[in-house]
Amino acid sequence: MSTLHQHPINRLVDPLLQERWLGKERMIMTTESKIDDAMYRVELQRDIDAPVEDVFARLIDVPGYSSWLPKKSASRSCGLTSDGPVDVGTTYVDHTVLGPMVGEVLELQRPTRVVFRQRLSRLGRVVFEALQTNMLEAIEGGTRVHHRFDGKLFGPARLLRPFGPRMSGKERRIVLDALKASVEK
Repeated sequence: MSTLHQHPINRLVDPLLQERWLGKERMIMTTESKIDDAMYRVELQRDIDAPVEDVFARLIDVPGYSSWLPKKSASRSCGLTSDGPVDVGTTYVDHTVLGPMVGEVLELQRPTRVVFRQRLSRLGRVVFEALQTNMLEAIEGGTRVHHRFDGKLFGPARLLRPFGPRMSGKERRIVLDALKASVEK
């Protein structure tokens, strides 16, 4: 039996945790995990009418996020906490409605892949960790962005697990829509 069905609360929200098609957008929300039931994944894809290099440049311009993210996004402002150009190991803070998320660039392959890790802490303990993997592919007329968001809750925050995929999916759609709008101008 999968992890998804082992936890009683997940049986109640099972209809929310599945592959969906929203218009032309495919969204996969899953809780399958070999580690534990506090992890979840949201995958989205977006086609953008702009060259891969332009989309990639916008994604790694962390301080510029506040210029194109809408107010309905969870992010309020972002800033680098390390010096130099954005590369593997670059650190930043994303000030969100939940509090400051400390981030780091884990992988960067120009101009096709960037992976960010963010952590939210309370009283010195990590309560939420997110890995955001963005893979860019050149397509006719632009770029296809494959976005994967892996979330994990720790401690008492694990009780919020049934709501994680839906909330994260909504936020990821907001961000990808804003990225598309900002690059296609």
